[in-house]
Amino acid sequence: MTLIPLIEIMLRPLLGQGIDNAPVLVQHLGLVLAMFGAVAAERNGHLTSLGSSLDNVGDRRFHTAVQIFAKSSSALICGILALASWRFVASEMEASRILAYGIPVWWVQATMPLGFLLLGAKLGSRRFSSIWLKVAWGILLPACGFLLAGKFDGSALPFWPVALWLLAVLFAGAPIFAVLGGLALALFWQDGLPLASIPLSHYQITVNSSLPALPLFTLAGLIFARTDAALRLGAVFVALFGGGVTGTVVAAAILCSFFTAFTGGSGVTILALGGLLLPLLRNAGFPEQRSISLVTSASALGVLLANPTSHDTS
Repeated sequence: MTLIPLIEIMLRPLLGQGIDNAPVLVQHLGLVLAMFGAVAAERNGHLTSLGSSLDNVGDRRFHTAVQIFAKSSSALICGILALASWRFVASEMEASRILAYGIPVWWVQATMPLGFLLLGAKLGSRRFSSIWLKVAWGILLPACGFLLAGKFDGSALPFWPVALWLLAVLFAGAPIFAVLGGLALALFWQDGLPLASIPLSHYQITVNSSLPALPLFTLAGLIFARTDAALRLGAVFVALFGGGVTGTVVAAAILCSFFTAFTGGSGVTILALGGLLLPLLRNAGFPEQRSISLVTSASALGVLLANPTSHDTS
C-alpha cells in the first residue's frame, strides 16, 4: 500500500504513466490488510472484547470453561462467515472482473473466507494445551460453522435464541467482531436472506476510497515516533511557544487543529501525530492520560476551522 503510491510518484514524471488502476489496487490491499491484520491481532491477544463479566464468579475451572465457550462460539461464527464469504467470492468468479494486469478481483476477495477460516482455527484452538486438541478443535469448530451455514443458508430461523446466545458469548469475553458478525447473521437468517449479502457489505466498506489513508497515516506516525523526529519537533515547539508544560500543550493543540483542517479527519490526525506528541507531552511533565485526552480533543477542533475549499451554495 505504501510502495504503489511511491512508484506512481517516480514513474509518472519519467514515463508519463504510472501503475494501472493504482487507487483501486491500494483500496483492495486494504481488504487484505484488514483480514490478515485481524489474524495477527488474534495471535497477540489484541482482538477487542468487553472481557469476561464472570471473573469474580466460580473457581479456575469455571473460568476456563467460560473462556472455552467464548472462543469456541467465536470459532463457530467465523466458520459461518467463511461460508458466507465464499458464496460471495463464487459469485464474483462468475462475473470475471479484472482488477489490474489481468489479476481477477476474486483473488483479493478470497482473503475474506481464508481470513475467517484462519481466525476460526486460531480461536478454536486457543484454550487447549495439547497440540492434538488444538489441531482437532481448530479444524472442527470452523468446519461445523461452515457446514451449518451451508445447510441453513436461505432458511428463516428464529432470532431471539441466537440473540440470547450471542449475549452470553459477549459477556463471556468473545471478540466483539464475532458477536457483531453473529448478530448480522441472525438478522439475515430471520428474514431468510442469503448470507452472501453480509460479506458483500464487508467488501464494499473495506475497499472504500477513504480507508487506505488510515493505515498509511498510521505507518507515518509509527515511523516518526521511532525516530528522533519527536525530539526535533520538541525543539521547534520550545522555540516558538516557550518551554515547560504550557508551551508544549499549546503547541500540541495548535498542531493537531491545523493538521485536522488540512486532512479533514480528526482520526487521521490522532493516528499520524499521536506517536509524536505523546512522548513530547510526557517529557514535558504532562500526565499521560491527560496527554491522550489533549491529542484527541485538539484533533477534533480542526473541523471547526474554516476550510478554504468549501463554498456556501445556499
